[in-house]
Amino acid sequence: VGPSGGGKSGLARALAERLYGSEWRLLTFNMTRYSGDDAVARLLGAATPEGDYEGDLTTAVSRNPHSVIVFEHIERTSIDAALMLTQVFRDGYVTNGRGMPVYFSNCTIIATSNSENIVPRRDDEGIAGFGQSARTRSEKYLQEAKKAIENFFPSEFMDGIDEVLLFDPLSDDALHDIVRLHLEDIHGRLATRSISLEVSEEAVAKIVEKGASREYGARDLGRTVEGMLLKPLARFLVANPDARRIAARVVEGDVEVLDLEQGSVSSQ
Repeated sequence: VGPSGGGKSGLARALAERLYGSEWRLLTFNMTRYSGDDAVARLLGAATPEGDYEGDLTTAVSRNPHSVIVFEHIERTSIDAALMLTQVFRDGYVTNGRGMPVYFSNCTIIATSNSENIVPRRDDEGIAGFGQSARTRSEKYLQEAKKAIENFFPSEFMDGIDEVLLFDPLSDDALHDIVRLHLEDIHGRLATRSISLEVSEEAVAKIVEKGASREYGARDLGRTVEGMLLKPLARFLVANPDARRIAARVVEGDVEVLDLEQGSVSSQ
């Protein structure tokens, strides 16, 4: 549970890659789509007079039995769907609309929420040095948040949850580290062409400034890296195919790509 853009989806992708060898081993379900009376039927499938139809969840798991499954916005799903998931937690399988068992024993299941309707807003009063210590406030908030989550969901659902994790808003240091992770991928691709790229800390800070926000956290950082760095870099390499030592610097408020050997420049 935590704010939008706080790293919940990123953690799920990292788990998929670590546990199952690829971030493509990730099945994501937006539970806002499963809030009506037909939620369970849509997830498991059903037999109707018009014919049988497959369930979104059971079909996906049957085709990808070794996966990380993420139920996003779990607080918005129907009670019936939440109770259906308790069978998955308890027994490790459910029966699809055709009466066949679908097993989840090789899956890792994550349910996420960023709703302030569940977890009370964090009270940071006293942060300037008065009142409780930061550690005491954090422990108190953790207890209050877990209690709120337990009160929101049916007890049967919570009994199947192994651990509740709270995500704080990302710090500036964490946002900078996320940009550097994107840069590692770019460095790897350039290395196959014997090209080196140096990105200044000022350029990293400018990308964070443009791409991160209090409302959406790090959600748009990837697109910002693409817009502010990858696209100018691609244009630069087209215009300078022989460049081998490249740098990204902030020049007059913009991130610009330049050839360290020749001095030519490409801005966004």
